[in-house]
Amino acid sequence: MRYLFICVTEFQLLSALNIKYHLLENDDVDIIIRNNHKNDDIINRIVKTNLFSHVWFFRHEKEGLHQYIRNITYHRDGVGLFKAFSNSVYMLKNRILEYIYGEEYLLFSNIEGDGAISEFKYDEVFFQSLDPLIRLLLKQVKKHNAACKWNLLDEGTMSYFGVEAENYIFDNVYLYEPALSVSYDDNDNFIRIPRIDRKDEKFINLINMVFDWHDIYGKELDKAVIFLDQGYQAMPAYLKNPNLLKKIIFANPYKKHRRLAYLYDAEIYWFKKVISWVGIKKYIKFHPRTWYSMKQEFNDNDIEILPNNAIPWEVICINMYVKNSIFITVNSSSACMYEAVIGRPEDNNYYILLDQLVQAKDGFEDGMFDRLLHLYPQKLFIPNTEEELRRIFNECLLKIAE
Repeated sequence: MRYLFICVTEFQLLSALNIKYHLLENDDVDIIIRNNHKNDDIINRIVKTNLFSHVWFFRHEKEGLHQYIRNITYHRDGVGLFKAFSNSVYMLKNRILEYIYGEEYLLFSNIEGDGAISEFKYDEVFFQSLDPLIRLLLKQVKKHNAACKWNLLDEGTMSYFGVEAENYIFDNVYLYEPALSVSYDDNDNFIRIPRIDRKDEKFINLINMVFDWHDIYGKELDKAVIFLDQGYQAMPAYLKNPNLLKKIIFANPYKKHRRLAYLYDAEIYWFKKVISWVGIKKYIKFHPRTWYSMKQEFNDNDIEILPNNAIPWEVICINMYVKNSIFITVNSSSACMYEAVIGRPEDNNYYILLDQLVQAKDGFEDGMFDRLLHLYPQKLFIPNTEEELRRIFNECLLKIAE
């Protein structure tokens, strides 16, 4: 059997490493990742594991003028104006070449790594996210083997909303907690990904090497409240207080950003409210996407900001002893999936989701909430009112103080 993993997030990469190490130990497996880092060091570290026959990555997406404007808007670091213009010209040239030479040129010109991709014959492919490049890759795979199976690869809570992605129906579904999926009762093609065991030193050392773990957090978080940012984005400056003409010209961006900005503000409001109730140690972990903008919102709050990096929260926590703590979030996978991926009963951690208070409407209300509450009774809570939130929070504080 020959397998291919397509990973576009660090959590997917963690899942791929787990599956290969524990479930496909003796099989021929290749991997292609989207490198979300500023250099190729992570590619070299994956190669060093010797888990995969080939390691490829999608080429770094160059920052053009559009991204240059976004970086300025969201106060992010990035390339200068001249480099952004040069990159935009380069990307335009590539689009012209892609139009002339077709799909295969587009695919091959955007993938590099450990050897050239020339043989697409796989028996099974693991993926979840889709973009034009991944669709082309899947098309090539099917061209070489029409019987190839599609496997859903756990990417956090969004992997639990069904067994298909757009027009792709998955033959097998690999999840850390299959019973959490809204489709679990109607299918028998679910395969459980092994929970990551803190005592499995060999595997822990392997993922630490891949993600370049450094002990910058300390050895444990005990009796603390941990706020996990969802990654919503503030309204861009050019769309704040728009006049009628701007609303017409930028109708689609304004509609999209108006909702994200509402959720951004709502998350900050509820986080600050709960922070005002906390008399013990408190920490906040920002999403990398909102690190630069949102951290400024909490400068006046007595809260420790955890370092910003691309290491999965699960890898951070597997190296620490997070115990007797309360996780506060809208509906982040880092809280919802914590028990399934690395949690232990003796950790005595609790999880409060603010989804209903924020009115995120991210799809969790369509069966996912019921499953979370059923799987983790008296550990995970979804309050509907401020009074209920305050009561639950106080009860959790008593439990972690015992």
